[in-house]
Amino acid sequence: MDFFCVSDSNLWVNLEMYTIRKDNLFSHQALIAICSHFAAQQEGSRDFYDFFEFMYTSNKFKDCSTNELITLLYSFYTVHAGSVHFLRLLYEDLLLRLDDKTTTYDLLRVLQSYSEISKDYPKLFMQLENLFVKRFE
Repeated sequence: MDFFCVSDSNLWVNLEMYTIRKDNLFSHQALIAICSHFAAQQEGSRDFYDFFEFMYTSNKFKDCSTNELITLLYSFYTVHAGSVHFLRLLYEDLLLRLDDKTTTYDLLRVLQSYSEISKDYPKLFMQLENLFVKRFE
């Protein structure tokens, strides 16, 4: 649940349309935060999440931090959105980014996001397991 708990559907629809039309006004951090808030409220149309997929595949988020990337992934997981291709791209990106500096909270969000489709991503789960084991040694 989002901090503000805004339930006015007209506000969410208008914010969604504004975000899509004026995406060049927002930094990648702001766009990821907007997506996260939409997902926390279970708001946003399929077009809204498709727009974020497009932004990711067109490298709008190439300079984002690992935490921001995981926030984007978790937002999609929260609303059960995202194509197979998109999740595969995120998976490949995460394999390169996840390391000892990634917080336990972020590792758990990755684990949860891919849990329902884990059989398709064994390398990611092996990497996550190694990172968790290192923390408890």
